[in-house]
Amino acid sequence: MTAKKRTDLFEKLGITNHSSNRKRYLDPLLGYGWVEMLYPDRKTSPKQMYQTTASGKRLLKLLMISKKGRD
Repeated sequence: MTAKKRTDLFEKLGITNHSSNRKRYLDPLLGYGWVEMLYPDRKTSPKQMYQTTASGKRLLKLLMISKKGRD
C-alpha cells in the first residue's frame, strides 16, 4: 500500500476529514503501530501522509484470511 493523505483515506472510508474522526479512527491506528506518518516530526505538515506498517499489513492479511474462512 502506498502512502496516502488523510483526506484520501477518510474519503475512501466515507467519513469527513474532521478532527473528531481523526481522533476516533486514525489516532488509535497510529497508537497501535498499524499505521505510521511519513513525516512523524511534522505532524501538521500539509504534505503529511500515512502508510500501513509491517504489523498493520500482517493484521490485514490475518483479517482477509479470517474473512475468506467465513465466506
